[in-house]
Amino acid sequence: MRKCVVRGPGIECAIARQWNTFTIESRDAEGNSRAGQGRDDFFVKIHGSGVRLRAKQEDNGDGTTTVSYKPELSGIYRVTLSLLGEALPGSPFTVSS
Repeated sequence: MRKCVVRGPGIECAIARQWNTFTIESRDAEGNSRAGQGRDDFFVKIHGSGVRLRAKQEDNGDGTTTVSYKPELSGIYRVTLSLLGEALPGSPFTVSS
């Protein structure tokens, strides 16, 4: 099981009609950084308030991936994150906007 770390303001709360971001830090099963070992293909699903949001992923080239999304409506959103079908620690997250 990977011990990826998810952090940033956009995984705790979001501002409607603005881009919100959070970062996923790739780690192996022992908790070591995977920097320099290639990009991980994370599954990101953000939905709530009757809609599913499109999320953009950007590989930062340092073992981290930045995820950006823009909710058009205020409400409660569920952020589901996984890698190779395995949920990341803490997923799903509940985010209020």
